Amino acid sequence: MLKENKKKVLHISHTDIRTDSRILKELAALSGTGLYKLSAIGVDSYDLSREASIDSVDIVSIRLFFTRYKWRPSLLRYILAYFELTLKLLYRGLRNSPAVVHCHDDMVLPVAWIISKARGAKLVYDAHELESEKNSQSRINSTLTVLIEKIVWPSVDLLVTVSPSIKVWYKDKYGPKPAAL
Repeated sequence: MLKENKKKVLHISHTDIRTDSRILKELAALSGTGLYKLSAIGVDSYDLSREASIDSVDIVSIRLFFTRYKWRPSLLRYILAYFELTLKLLYRGLRNSPAVVHCHDDMVLPVAWIISKARGAKLVYDAHELESEKNSQSRINSTLTVLIEKIVWPSVDLLVTVSPSIKVWYKDKYGPKPAAL
């Protein structure tokens, strides 16, 4: 009997992957090739009526303790939930031992970078939009996004983005990288 040698690809996101159509489409496309052992970790949105499954993809939705308590000040709740998310993704991601870490959006880019460095994995940065220029994002968040992207950019092996103009923006801002639309 031949042993399957499929490359392990881990998708991570701060969204509920079971309801994120873009991530589900990417996972379905990769699954259809039969070349990869796919895992995905996202956040449980507590909307269990909208679960999704894809054959041969292990989708894990983690629950965040700090998002449920609305009586806490929103900034404190956000910071605590972010650190909780980072620690839970880091724990599960390191245990997964992926060959490729596919990061969806800037919020989970730091933890994806740590996992990729610790496991010697390739890093795919899937910028679902121009991350530092999102509408209604504060100046502080924009500045932090640029700082994170600058630090991590040398380790990014592939950029995935939604438009040619965003691809050019990233190239002009941080330098050339292999990219896919």
